Amino acid sequence: MLSFSYFMLALASIIAALLPYRQSAPLAEKSKRVASIVSACCLLIFLSAIVPLIVNGNSEDSQILRQIFDNLQLYLALPLISTIIMSYGIGKDYSKAAWGRWSLVLLAMFELCRRADIGDYYSISIAVLSSVCIAIGLIYKVSIVNKVPVIALLSFALATIMLSPNLSLNIATDSLREASLYNFSLSAALCLVCLCFGKRLSTIDSTR
Repeated sequence: MLSFSYFMLALASIIAALLPYRQSAPLAEKSKRVASIVSACCLLIFLSAIVPLIVNGNSEDSQILRQIFDNLQLYLALPLISTIIMSYGIGKDYSKAAWGRWSLVLLAMFELCRRADIGDYYSISIAVLSSVCIAIGLIYKVSIVNKVPVIALLSFALATIMLSPNLSLNIATDSLREASLYNFSLSAALCLVCLCFGKRLSTIDSTR
């Protein structure tokens, strides 16, 4: 079941990376920039799902490699996707260089919190704040909120806060079951969030 859940997360990551480009017209320059970064983050999540399927040994090196990609997913890819969706939703535009600097800040904050032994608090904070960013990005300035963005938000919050096996409050006896539920939930959340995000992107036709 765990291997199948990783496979589903890898598949969902590829689909999510393509969803922002599923438009009736070419994306405007601003939309193309943020869509490319979100897609790159989805591909990073794809790698985090593929590595456990390929590197399945119990050696220390294998565990370290899997942990590295898990951390990149949790503390870089997901927060970066969330903040990009929020900034686009509220009308803020930043260059790729700015997002690159923000990525370095996210990595530095994780390392500082880890060294300060407050990693658990940081993990919970980043999960909650990411969910808030998703909510703002998908709902801000929307006159009528339909069910899909709400479901996308709830599934994202469920995955990152309630089911993440990396948070100490979610550690259970059956850790494999917890990891499987997290992967399945994140798979649905990624696709739904990127679907809603893609619908908010502007195209060349819409900007004329």
